[in-house]
Amino acid sequence: VTGQMNLTQQQLQKFLPLYHRYSDELLVHRRAIKALEKNPNSSYQIEERQKLEQKMVEIKGRYKDDFLRIITAQQLATMYKAEGEFKNILLDHLKKQGGRK
Repeated sequence: VTGQMNLTQQQLQKFLPLYHRYSDELLVHRRAIKALEKNPNSSYQIEERQKLEQKMVEIKGRYKDDFLRIITAQQLATMYKAEGEFKNILLDHLKKQGGRK
């Protein structure tokens, strides 16, 4: 992700620890959403998923301001785009792996 952002060395040193915290916080909520699938109560699943997704939006909003203290808006937009592309690459890879079995 950072390779596409054209970060200076100073930006990189400040950005990476913040990005890791951001990613870790989102990962906790993604895992919680995944864990909801095991709950047989559909109404509960829906309500809790909405709450978790709202928390993820709040995290992204909070970190957006923190990121913009370190990097430019253009670099942040590039980060979001690179994250999406990376996710698509992983999904494509997983699809191909599933087809080999």
